[in-house]
Amino acid sequence: MGVYLITGEERFLVQQKEAELKNAALPDLSLADMNYSYYKENFDIAMLLNDCDMPPFMAEKRLICVHDSGLFVTGRKDDTTAVAKYIVNLPDTTVLIFNETDTHGNNALSKAVKKYGEVFDFKRMKPYELVNYIKKKCPVKIPAEYFVACVGNDMERLNGELDKLLTFTKGKDITEADIDEACSKTPEMNIFKMMDAIGGKDTAAAISVYNNMLAAKDSPFRVLKMLVRQLKLMLECKFLSEKGMAPKQIADELGLLEMHARGYLEQSRNFKKVDLFNGLNACYKCDNDIKTGRIDDELGVELIILSLGK
Repeated sequence: MGVYLITGEERFLVQQKEAELKNAALPDLSLADMNYSYYKENFDIAMLLNDCDMPPFMAEKRLICVHDSGLFVTGRKDDTTAVAKYIVNLPDTTVLIFNETDTHGNNALSKAVKKYGEVFDFKRMKPYELVNYIKKKCPVKIPAEYFVACVGNDMERLNGELDKLLTFTKGKDITEADIDEACSKTPEMNIFKMMDAIGGKDTAAAISVYNNMLAAKDSPFRVLKMLVRQLKLMLECKFLSEKGMAPKQIADELGLLEMHARGYLEQSRNFKKVDLFNGLNACYKCDNDIKTGRIDDELGVELIILSLGK
């Protein structure tokens, strides 16, 4: 098996798999330069196939990596067909890796790779999958759900923050306080804090969170988008709770962490449904007013926060 297709939304796992395959094909890095080729986007197919035919130099394998070739989507039919026919007789000494952002999965080359090689399609992990991933990866005890809630669902960021956290705690079990002190929180967590302040009628604290977000280079427009998302989720959680669904069921229904679902539910108790609807409409109007130049973006979002607190 010498041909591989790696694709999917979870690019961290895509890059991880490519590195794994490359290390397996060329374990001796001293010979890598003589047995490795890289192609990207618009390249000559004849050159690629000729490269595949070349025997390795003082090594067992020759490695060829192709990124975003366009061969797995429409537009390069002749080239796609040529490569699909070629890999039937790919030399045993050649490892050919396709790393593709876009694939349709049903053209000639996709079918050929499935038949004669292997396809790795990494879907974006769901929140509970990320929690399980962190639990398995972390060598000490960690409140994994809280960690994912604070850091977000980007796997590269999660791994970076986990490494930083492990260095900070020096091999000890990790607590929520450690996460609060050592990790960079996502803007979404700041929106949670803002809505907590709004629900508690503490508009000064809510405005303080907003100003801190602006100081951290979050744009007012992005804050507005996150406010819309927060209000929608609060409203959805409120509706589902009224239908008799428990927080775990709500989390599964909306693709959330259970901790987040409980948080949205708790916050939604400070608002009537009509208040949440009105808040959403005010956000949509603010969005339009900013885009049409009727109001300054920073002021417009501040007025939304003040109105939500009334």
